[in-house]
This record gives sequence, C-alpha cells and structure tokens, in this order.
Amino acid sequence: MWGWRKMNFFRLAPVCVLKAGLIITFRSDFENMFMYQHSMNASDEMRQLHTQFYGYIENNSILD
Repeated sequence: MWGWRKMNFFRLAPVCVLKAGLIITFRSDFENMFMYQHSMNASDEMRQLHTQFYGYIENNSILD
C-alpha cells in the first residue's frame, strides 16, 4: 500500500517539478548505466511499452 502513496506524488506534482526531476535523471550516470542499457537489451519490452503508452494517450485524449 505504501507504494501507491509514493506514486501519488507523480500524479499531484506540478509538471515543472516532474520535468526537472526527469532532466536530472536522464543526465546522470544512473540513466546511462541502468535505463539505457536495459532499453537496449530489452527492445521487445520497450516496443510493448511504447505501444501501450501511445494507446493510453489515444484512449484518454491526453494530446487533444
């Protein structure tokens, strides 16, 4: 149950705070060592996440 409380931060935080956090994360060594390497080794998973994400956007009219 504690995990869902942590996720509420992403739902409630202002976009500028989320953007700053993502910029810091993607410019760090963590991104290069973990996220980039994982995405290169798990291309099928990344493709599936891409499809699900854009399906979610289309179904919820986020970009309209």
